[in-house]
Amino acid sequence: MTAIKIIIKKALKNRPVPFFIAKAALNILNLNYIFHFFKFLFHKIKIYFCYLFQIKVEADYFLKCGISPTRLKALEALLNLQITEFLKKKYSRKFVYIEVGAFLGKTTEILGSLLKKRLGDNFQIIVIDPFIPYTKIFFYDFIISSVHKYFIHNMKVTGLFKYLFFIKNFSSIGFKILKNKKIHYDFCFVDGSHKYHDVLKDIKNFSKIRLIDYGNKSYKGVLVGDDYEFSYEELCIIDKKKEKIILNLKKNNLYNDSMVCYENYWFHPGVTFAIHDSGLKINKDINGLWFLN
Repeated sequence: MTAIKIIIKKALKNRPVPFFIAKAALNILNLNYIFHFFKFLFHKIKIYFCYLFQIKVEADYFLKCGISPTRLKALEALLNLQITEFLKKKYSRKFVYIEVGAFLGKTTEILGSLLKKRLGDNFQIIVIDPFIPYTKIFFYDFIISSVHKYFIHNMKVTGLFKYLFFIKNFSSIGFKILKNKKIHYDFCFVDGSHKYHDVLKDIKNFSKIRLIDYGNKSYKGVLVGDDYEFSYEELCIIDKKKEKIILNLKKNNLYNDSMVCYENYWFHPGVTFAIHDSGLKINKDINGLWFLN
């Protein structure tokens, strides 16, 4: 394909209009584009059948995001402990679960099923997600605008829709809505934007509205987050003499939503540095979750 492009370019060098037409034709015939087209076509057919037969929309080539099974089990265990504490207090109110960043709702489904199993109908699920493009990869960002429909569909299929209060907006706006409504949570899972300023804002905001039983301070809402592979302190232990390099790593990745590699260790810089700068005593588990309780 490259050799053909070079030959055509030389032949049409001084003919701009035919060259433009030939270039467009080559792009259309590009095998990579054809491959993505058929993947996209298969994706749309799959979505159609999910709607037609009322089955869940699962992850595929275009819908890859989601928490790892190991972390999901650890998250489920943390929620289970909080439900046990909630039941011990014999509260008459509903258990409030907040999730920031839902995508297809896999985590919402697993944790919602646990809530349903242990609490019956005595719980409320609040999900906050703007569902906007964020990868800068055309095919993924083209599809993301429809994912909120798939999420709602999945919640209906799993029977959790009636417990759902959905805020299709940024987490900062969702926080203001909940604060104005004086809603406090028992358990909150944050897995939205992983950019430094967004993570820091989410930690500070949602730590303010966790439920604290002032009659019995042993019960507090739990704030949990994902993708905490290495703490700042652990990075410094990896290389004690390179703290300046680590700080430069932070500076260069303030707007990075993805993982980076440092000394052969992969981690999310936005999460690591935001937790360090939050000023809160946040715990880290071996599975890569962080939590404030």
